[in-house]
Amino acid sequence: MARPKIRKTMYWHSVAKVLLEHGLMPKDISTIMARIFPQATISGRHIGAYKRRLIDDGLIEKGLPKTISANEGMYMAEGLVGVDDNFIYKCVIGSHKQTLKCYEYKMEMELKDPDNDIESWLDIIHGI
Repeated sequence: MARPKIRKTMYWHSVAKVLLEHGLMPKDISTIMARIFPQATISGRHIGAYKRRLIDDGLIEKGLPKTISANEGMYMAEGLVGVDDNFIYKCVIGSHKQTLKCYEYKMEMELKDPDNDIESWLDIIHGI
């Protein structure tokens, strides 16, 4: 039995899809992505692979005519980036990741009761 394909959805896919639907080339889209997400490593190869995936899935047609310029695509793409996309991008580059780790540590410290730690330590000592 064949295993079903698992399709990843990245934070930049929604923006790239709209730009591909308008006929922009992957190299132009990678330039736009580099300006929107400056610390990401999204290359023309990534966007070309995503374009092939969209064509294979029948979501866009092959050889769409170019309906907007790269400059118009830049302004359009800046408006398409959502709050969730920005959050995930910042997590990917690590700025929010550290904040979440600190929050997780703080929550764990609030859940721990120091009296329970002492009691369990004494139980271990008396059990020996």
